[in-house]
Amino acid sequence: MSSGALRSVGTVALAASSFLVSLLVCEMAVRWVIANREDWTPPPPTIIDPEAPNPYVRTDREFLYFHLPGAEYIQGVSGRQVRYRINRRGFRGPDPEATPGMRRLLVIGDSMVEGHGVAEEETFPRLLDVALAPRGWQVVNAGVQGASPIYYFANVKRYLALDPDAVLVLLYDNDLAGDSLGEDDVAALPRSITAAAHLGVAPQPRSFLIALLLRSLQESPTGRLAAAHRDFERRSPPPRPLERRYRRSAALVHPGRFEMRWKFTSDYLEGLATELSAAHVELLLSTLSVEFHWPEDPSQLLIREQAQAFGDRVEAWSTDHGLPLLRLDLELAELFQRGEIPALLLPDDGHFSAIGHRHVARQIEPWLMQHLPRDAGSRHAGAPTSR
Repeated sequence: MSSGALRSVGTVALAASSFLVSLLVCEMAVRWVIANREDWTPPPPTIIDPEAPNPYVRTDREFLYFHLPGAEYIQGVSGRQVRYRINRRGFRGPDPEATPGMRRLLVIGDSMVEGHGVAEEETFPRLLDVALAPRGWQVVNAGVQGASPIYYFANVKRYLALDPDAVLVLLYDNDLAGDSLGEDDVAALPRSITAAAHLGVAPQPRSFLIALLLRSLQESPTGRLAAAHRDFERRSPPPRPLERRYRRSAALVHPGRFEMRWKFTSDYLEGLATELSAAHVELLLSTLSVEFHWPEDPSQLLIREQAQAFGDRVEAWSTDHGLPLLRLDLELAELFQRGEIPALLLPDDGHFSAIGHRHVARQIEPWLMQHLPRDAGSRHAGAPTSR
């Protein structure tokens, strides 16, 4: 080989070596930054105000937000101090342990499911777990405060990582407004590199540098859908302003936007149903509402009308998809007409009391036994107990 060729080979080798060293330095720098930025260590246990930002919750573009696994804290609600214990999957309650021969039902929803204001053992998912255990079913509470269908779609990987045989979704009457708020926030949320691994959804990326580049170039399915919704809404004619007699409410969707907002919410339900169906997981639905409990005023009457309309839309959607639906909102409305609803709710609060959770469990249990899959197999019967 000539001296010129040797020099060329040496130059190429030196360039390649320099490039590899640069990549290694960049990888180490990215890992150092990520290690300092994405600290998933929960703060020490303390008492928090449920109306204030929760220091035990982190935001993320892929999952929107989640409890820090391993967190423990106390919420002061309606004169009670309620302990929250977060398992290693980021949900309230003990770590779900797989038991051979037992099938698993995952219950997802908002703070009504998570159990705002009551002890973990008083929540209706835990009561159902006790009631259905002799029939071969384990019930896991995957409710999260403030969640709505955009959240359920964003977190479907977390649900599937728990190996459920069936998923029960509790839809609440403020879900349309919740989805709207979620779409407002998603584009500004940070892009995490290690959240999925920390939540048990995926292994740690081999290269943090490549993972960072991919995250910066790719949008999550939830983010893409939210952006499409926001673009469509911006191009739509603005609705008439609400009359002054209607006060603003976090549960209220502008009447001129109701059908549009339902279409957007049904998109997230469609995405959730598609992912669960592809994994051969049964989907069941129920609707909740306690809006009929509040004092009569124009705003509350409008919210009540929207709650009824929301339940009707969910019923039509579930019928079109051949999915079982329990209209708990209608059953609770009947209780209100008989004056029985106050005992089911926490004082000065729209969430279920321990009595309310027992009532919901009693209503759901026989319906579940009619609609849960009856095959003897379990998707996770052979899974390790650490899952």
